[in-house]
Amino acid sequence: MRFLRLCLLLVALSTASPAWAGNRVAVLVGNDAYGFAPLDNPIQDVRLMAEVLRELDFDVVLVEDLKQGAIPGLLKSMTARMAGAEVGLFYYAGHALQHDGVNLLLPVDLEPTGLKAVVDGSLSILGVIDAMAGAKVKVGLVLLDSCRDNPFVKVDPSLRAGLASVDDAPNELLVGYATSAGKVAYDGQGGANSPYTTALASALEQPGWDIYEMFRFVRRQVREATGGLQIPWLSGSLETALVLHPAGDAPTGPAKGGAAAPDGLTVGWVLWQFLRDSRSPDDFRLYVAHFPKSPFVEEADTRRVALEVAPPTLQVASRGAGADFQPLPAPKEDGEAVLATTGDRFPPEIIRRWPARLPAVPGGLGEQVDDCDLLAADPDDPARVAPGVRGGLVSIRSAVRACALALARVPENPRFLFQFARALDEARRYDWAKVFYERAAKGGYGAAIVSLGYLYKTGHGVKKDEAEAARLYEEAALLGNPRARTNLGVFFIDGKGVAQSTEDGLAWLRLAAAHGWPNALTALGDVYRRGKAVPADADAALELYRASADLGQTDAMTNIGRAYMDGKGVAKDPKAAVSWLERATAVGNEFAPLYLARAALDGKGTAKDPKRALQLLTLAAERGYDDARLDLGDLYAEGTGTARNPEEAWFQYRLAEAGGAKKAKDRLAALAPSIDPGAKAAAEARAEDWLRLNGS
Repeated sequence: MRFLRLCLLLVALSTASPAWAGNRVAVLVGNDAYGFAPLDNPIQDVRLMAEVLRELDFDVVLVEDLKQGAIPGLLKSMTARMAGAEVGLFYYAGHALQHDGVNLLLPVDLEPTGLKAVVDGSLSILGVIDAMAGAKVKVGLVLLDSCRDNPFVKVDPSLRAGLASVDDAPNELLVGYATSAGKVAYDGQGGANSPYTTALASALEQPGWDIYEMFRFVRRQVREATGGLQIPWLSGSLETALVLHPAGDAPTGPAKGGAAAPDGLTVGWVLWQFLRDSRSPDDFRLYVAHFPKSPFVEEADTRRVALEVAPPTLQVASRGAGADFQPLPAPKEDGEAVLATTGDRFPPEIIRRWPARLPAVPGGLGEQVDDCDLLAADPDDPARVAPGVRGGLVSIRSAVRACALALARVPENPRFLFQFARALDEARRYDWAKVFYERAAKGGYGAAIVSLGYLYKTGHGVKKDEAEAARLYEEAALLGNPRARTNLGVFFIDGKGVAQSTEDGLAWLRLAAAHGWPNALTALGDVYRRGKAVPADADAALELYRASADLGQTDAMTNIGRAYMDGKGVAKDPKAAVSWLERATAVGNEFAPLYLARAALDGKGTAKDPKRALQLLTLAAERGYDDARLDLGDLYAEGTGTARNPEEAWFQYRLAEAGGAKKAKDRLAALAPSIDPGAKAAAEARAEDWLRLNGS
């Protein structure tokens, strides 16, 4: 059985000036060899973090599969190793639990014989914070990506899944969780790394981002990667300015000279921006071999030689070793492996697993699939040759490297150009992505044309231009791309970028729906439900929603639930409605929890339960549905399902207003006469902090 991981990120920060100068120390622990519940990704996660942090000038210490007996030495060594550090960082990947509000990190050899054995045999997060405090680090970071599915559920009910927040930590504390406090999150989801660590590593590679911008990126990436099932969370306050990856001499324009694209941007130049801080000689060896005409080739070779002569420090402990952090020269006689220096290849070997299963026959798919496909293929691309990686799960670090190497071998391959551009798009390098989308589009690659259209629709990297977006969507639609056909159909129905035409809009949506494209089926269902472009037809809408729901489209599931609740297109059946809404909620839909909450408040199709309604509305709000905060604020204002709390009501209304909820101002105006000025001020301050920490 494959276990999922319960993820937490805790960031403890003490007062300090902007942290870049001075020594940086990171202690990284990855546990996956549990006897009671082994995990897939922690070792891969901890190695990825080691690579990224070494490039940020951290002195990295790496421990795999920590055992109980090593915990005291680990804490003692942390204090000594981090003494006086400008930045001290502890990262943990593995199983974790909470007991009486204390977070426990589980060693791999823990025997769950009872409550005392679990509590006494685990590493308390408070112990980690105390060790860093004893080291007097100026800025301390504790990052925990820990695991789901409580393996000790039968040992003692007080051992709970999820991890508790830390409210009694020192001042200047920023606490960030990979998911909401007490909730559970995900392991690899088929990727080489967990969603949280993938996003965190990508964020750390962005030059010039402050700590808040970095974690806002992480929040968006993880929410997208998990379909709303995992929402990273930050709490606390921080006055310290902290930039882990300074902008330095970060490039702002295309390279000069060399075999450049028409606008001057080359693959080799872009790759260099991601490689130049590498601590791996193999990175530079590969660069020299694949881009011999690059203006950076001499510098790359110089760095390769320097790293081979004096490799950067990476203290390594073998699996289960003690925590004295002394590098070990060879594997133990019992066969336990010693971790080699990380970063010795790119991309990671794990991504080769999928094509290795394909038959090695001439002309077979195995000859077509490249590492670039495995790391950056878009699930919405009909021309992909690999399963595809959801947005948010793309490892920017590995995907950029793999696709650059693919393009060095086949410079004008449209699929590789598109996937290289997609990796740059995920990295928010929109101007660079645009160049390579355009090159792929010239090769007739439909997905690239659609992505270009989306850049113009959103104004990412270009001036917003809906007419140009519509033109690009039409170009891709005529090539048969169902995503483009859906987008163009919606544009025609709404009159965006084109003259409004119901007939054209319906025609394009029907063509896309005929492909079985779930978003087209749902969009077409919305047209019939609302009667916006055609006479309202609840029966037709329901039929389309059912077809889309069968393909996993969660908005369609929610709309079926609403149809049963309202008796539109089907006999009214509140129990069936609740069943559909629960199904949509379980797979991450942001809207379904709101309608489930209303059912629980009214007792329709389920037991009347105001407390459950409060929980469901909180879930919808966490998933990004700001209108849910209006209902949530109402419950706090009225004292329904909880004690009356005007301050909390004001806080929720303010967040709803910031998110664009239309009725939020009316709610605030209605509450204003009855809220205490002090409570109002406190709520305003909380809302400001929340938006700064967690705002999208």
